[in-house]
Amino acid sequence: MSSRILIVAAHPDIREDLRSSVLKALASLEGETLPSKPEKSPLIVESHALDEARQNLEADGPDFDLVVTSLQIPRDRGAQRDDNLDLGLDLARAWASADNTTANVLIVTAYGASQSHMPRLLTELSGLRRVDLLIPEQNPEEVVANILRRRWASVEPGAAADEDEAGVDYPDVVVEIDLTGRLPSYVILLGSLIQAHGELIVSSKKLERLTTLSGLLKKESNWVPVMRIVGEELFDELLSKNHSFLGQLQEAARGRPDTVHYRFKLNRRTYQILFEAMVPRNEEAEDDPRDFWMLKTPLTRRLGPLGGARASVVDEPFPLCLPQDERQPLNCLIIEADVHSETPFEAAFFRNPPPQAPLPDHFPALWPPLRNVRNEAAWLSAKLSERSGKASNGAVSVGRVMRINPRTARELDPSATSFCQVLMDHLANDHWHLVHFAGHSWYEDGYVDPMTRRSGRGWLFFPPIRQGGKIEAVTAEQFAGLWRHRPEFVYLSSCHSSRDDVVFELGRSDIRAIVGFRWDIDDDQAFEYAREFYSGLLLRGDRVERAFLKARQKLFEESRTNKSWAAATLVLEA
Repeated sequence: MSSRILIVAAHPDIREDLRSSVLKALASLEGETLPSKPEKSPLIVESHALDEARQNLEADGPDFDLVVTSLQIPRDRGAQRDDNLDLGLDLARAWASADNTTANVLIVTAYGASQSHMPRLLTELSGLRRVDLLIPEQNPEEVVANILRRRWASVEPGAAADEDEAGVDYPDVVVEIDLTGRLPSYVILLGSLIQAHGELIVSSKKLERLTTLSGLLKKESNWVPVMRIVGEELFDELLSKNHSFLGQLQEAARGRPDTVHYRFKLNRRTYQILFEAMVPRNEEAEDDPRDFWMLKTPLTRRLGPLGGARASVVDEPFPLCLPQDERQPLNCLIIEADVHSETPFEAAFFRNPPPQAPLPDHFPALWPPLRNVRNEAAWLSAKLSERSGKASNGAVSVGRVMRINPRTARELDPSATSFCQVLMDHLANDHWHLVHFAGHSWYEDGYVDPMTRRSGRGWLFFPPIRQGGKIEAVTAEQFAGLWRHRPEFVYLSSCHSSRDDVVFELGRSDIRAIVGFRWDIDDDQAFEYAREFYSGLLLRGDRVERAFLKARQKLFEESRTNKSWAAATLVLEA
């Protein structure tokens, strides 16, 4: 039994080059045993133009294993190649969408594609399955061999190549971009195996500009165009400038960038940039946010060197990432921290405190009412309690659940006068895997740390537990120090809760996953995000990054003009 490989190019020299690459790839696979590999070497069929290629595919489509086409091909034999614009894309679109096809399409850009074409090409290919891109920096024999190896290893003859239809279990693709060191770098992982790695060319001045632009978004009313500028410049800087990385990424993603989990390893200098806004250039979509990558695939963050005790947990498994049968039940704490603007402030009281920070000269004069803090805490407490002690059935297994508010704080300690002291005395000694905080937080932009000279400081606020009491103001450092046994996961359903000071202080305490928000967020939107996220995590059994993505997508569908969906941030150290 043999199958076929189709080569499409106008110039005979190009066809000969492609034929040579295919033959070398086939030779490299001769010694490999693959379940669906043909008994005989595939036949190589050549076409000169788009119409001829279509005829070949219409006649023998199911028999083809691979289509290799130049980007620029003529419409028919009588046309000049230069008179046509990237008709190889047209062939790929038609072939990838056909019902009776299983073969991959490889688009060769070595002939006729410049660096400026890359963002547009990536945009064009983003929605096509079974389509790969070959750029000049890649070895064509290796790319062809990998495509055929993947096909013959995973797909039975005559079966659909779509993984959902065929039941093919492809490994996860994780791309980590590290901007913490002297030389930016990347690594591409398929499952637990490193597929590719290398250094990136990244301009420090460009990163500074992107930091400034990202900072404007918190108050920008016409925010989508500004966010698009950030995303396009990020795409150009990290991908378009780095051809080798772009090509390896395309090969690993199998023409499906929505299957890739991108994570950015960041230090305090780069953390401020809105990496979630990554998007290829598209002049026609200036006011349309639907093509932002944060709405298509998981984009998460990791924190760079932090100091503290982080080294002790590097090799420890994260419960929410373990196979279901290895997970222990998660103990869940819900902090319901509604505060009111008319209540005076005081520094939180601790009998065994972290270093007490002086209060700023002023907090915001008016706190907006949080109508949904109680509803959010009550809903989450009920959903978690429903799962407590039950078999997981693919979702998170829940152990103990506690919801703490002023009333329950008084019940825990009838003599207590401080919400924070109750947290420390009665809860810090317990092991809470998941901590959910719903309330107000604030970022002090004008603060400069006298020791480190770092700017900015995060605050969280806790309600008085008795009539006439004061709101307790707690720094991010103090909050991170409350827990004698660190949580695995902290969800901060509050404004400015994913700013750098907050997440880096939590990160120094070895907290492995943090959800927060970059800007002011609408109270209703915050509740909806939490509800959708935990529904995915608790009921559907989604992994953390997928539950987070689906929550963002849901908020976008319901209210795309509200920028709460763009404010959400997931730091995932696991």
